[in-house]
Amino acid sequence: MTDVMIYNHQKFIKTIPGDTKSIAKEVAKQDFSARLTITDVADNLILTTIGNFLDYVPDKKWLQDELLPILIPIQIGEEEV
Repeated sequence: MTDVMIYNHQKFIKTIPGDTKSIAKEVAKQDFSARLTITDVADNLILTTIGNFLDYVPDKKWLQDELLPILIPIQIGEEEV
């Protein structure tokens, strides 16, 4: 995957690599006031968050098979960000 675009409260913040681990780390390191929207470069929605928690992820298979197995250990402190 190519880079993804990170928006917080609908303002562009930065781009990061579009691999699942990079996305999971970006979500996990947010504070509770964050409201991220992550899109690909064509502006297709990848996910939204409230704080460091997932809000909406349209690709349920990617969520279940790839993102959650990486994100959950980070969120519960088993892995560092």
